[in-house]
Amino acid sequence: MLDPKIFYRKLDSLLSKIGQGNFGKDFLFTIVSELERSFGPDLHIGGGRVYEENGNEYVLISPVQKQSSHITKSIPADSPMAPGWKTPP
Repeated sequence: MLDPKIFYRKLDSLLSKIGQGNFGKDFLFTIVSELERSFGPDLHIGGGRVYEENGNEYVLISPVQKQSSHITKSIPADSPMAPGWKTPP
């Protein structure tokens, strides 16, 4: 288990990097990478992916170099996995 004091120190360091960084178009990719690097071993975070909305689906844009058959390449917009999805009444 991660000691809370160490967790908050790591979190503070990450937020400081985000606040000071000039990542440009790679901003989101850098944050995902830093989250994995900083907290991955302790919180079991790994295999971060970034999806982009494209019409009625979300398409995987990162990681592009790690081609694997078990990675979801696209998610329909009405899928329970999609952002903003709500349970039907």
